[in-house]
Amino acid sequence: YFFSAFMASKVKTLISKVPRPGSFRKKKEREKEGEEDATQEEAVETPQRSASGLLRSSSTKKQEQLRRQEAAMARSDTSRKVELECLAVLESAIDSDGDSDDGAEGNEAHGADGGSPTQQWESQRTEGERRVFFVWKGGPLTLEGAVDVSVDGDKVVISPGTYEDIYVVCNKSIELCTGGKKKVALQNHNHPVITITGGRMKLDGININYTGREHGSVLCKGGWPQIRNCNINSTGAYGVQVEGGAKPYIFKNSITNRKGRGIVVSKACGLIDSNEVIADRAGVYISGPAPADLIPQARPASPAPAPAPAPEEASPEESSTEPSSSTADSPSAERSHEGIKGLEVLRNRIRDCKSEGAVTITDGGDGVFELNEVHSSTVGLFISNDANPTCLSNKIWRCNTGVLISDDGRGDLRNNEIYANHGVALELIGNANPTISRNIVKENKKGGVLINGARGTFANNEVLGNMLDGVTVLGSSHVAFTDNQVTDGKGVGLVVESGAEGVFTGNTITSNAKGDLQNASAIQFDNTNTIGNEST
Repeated sequence: YFFSAFMASKVKTLISKVPRPGSFRKKKEREKEGEEDATQEEAVETPQRSASGLLRSSSTKKQEQLRRQEAAMARSDTSRKVELECLAVLESAIDSDGDSDDGAEGNEAHGADGGSPTQQWESQRTEGERRVFFVWKGGPLTLEGAVDVSVDGDKVVISPGTYEDIYVVCNKSIELCTGGKKKVALQNHNHPVITITGGRMKLDGININYTGREHGSVLCKGGWPQIRNCNINSTGAYGVQVEGGAKPYIFKNSITNRKGRGIVVSKACGLIDSNEVIADRAGVYISGPAPADLIPQARPASPAPAPAPAPEEASPEESSTEPSSSTADSPSAERSHEGIKGLEVLRNRIRDCKSEGAVTITDGGDGVFELNEVHSSTVGLFISNDANPTCLSNKIWRCNTGVLISDDGRGDLRNNEIYANHGVALELIGNANPTISRNIVKENKKGGVLINGARGTFANNEVLGNMLDGVTVLGSSHVAFTDNQVTDGKGVGLVVESGAEGVFTGNTITSNAKGDLQNASAIQFDNTNTIGNEST
């Protein structure tokens, strides 16, 4: 039954497709009539169109030429960039094939004058133009190769991915950056991943990982490099090391080293600003003073807190090809290289340093250490061996010792907050001789200030609410203690032991739980001091 029904439908379909008698003849007649009507209309309209068509075609050509000229001007920057990108790829291909070509073919490939594409392009290069090299995994151009063939002002864009055994040595003013939202990771086990020996190299938004023990991630030996928005990880001696004539700008990076130090500065200048630093040893380690020829002018004797950042004049390559960035993410919004006077460490967050001071300044090191936050470390700030830094408006908390100054260490400490530490907030030993003024020392578990065999000048400080004695001056110490306030402690406000020397004037020592003054020395307290209860 189903087969019969199927066959019947097929037959019906075939019959419907058979043309009826006379259908072909009627179709031909209709087509012929249509052709005749079209011919007559064309004969009538042709004279009119021929007269006006010339005018319209001439006008259209002029409009088309103008449109093309405007479009060419509008995309001139883009076309020039594409031209330079193609030239960069061409040069890499020529360089890779240059050894296998004969002399005639090589000259023809490099141009009639025998110069390479780089030389030809450099001779025609105008201000603000740059080449862009693209590097990707498995591509024709390696990162080291791109750096080698680049010239000052060029840019190297790295495609996302992890690149092993990267060893870049650069003395050029070029930029290395990422080519997408995903991460770019450069790694090495045997050498520093990036070594900068000169120029104004820029590293932006890259993960730089060193997995060995002897070296670190970035080594700056010269030049004026900028390292910003990078994630720097190391298991070696350092994360970033600055030495010799280098003067870097290290801005808004995350620097982690669970085996060694975070940032090491050895007799160098630079600006270290707004970084997150985590290290097993020192987060920032400063050794030795900066060479005098690197400092444009002498630092004032009593520098004020950092002024509002001065705008940095944009370089030609930045102004012509790069989009403007926000004020917060731009190094020009913070400080120009030319404005750096010595070493400045500003607005960093430094923590979890267990083996050394979170900030260690030694061997005559100096510089400005300002507006930083230091916590959760063995020692927050350690100054020793004739170091003489200026420390302004920092916060140091939750450390075993807040500030330790020893072995002829000096320094100018002003407007800092040292609070909630597990041990003593401020300890001076070993002939230390700092100037300490206008600081707040409060709520520390084992006392506020301990002076043991040291000197120093203390003025206008507030020592408040500490768990044990507020200020303790041990024998063989000599201090000038003026206009300080020591109140609300859980122990004795001021303890001066036998053998201590100094001058105490204008101080307010009141409201301490176990007495306000305990004096076993020969020091006389005059009536300029306000002392509540003197204990024995």
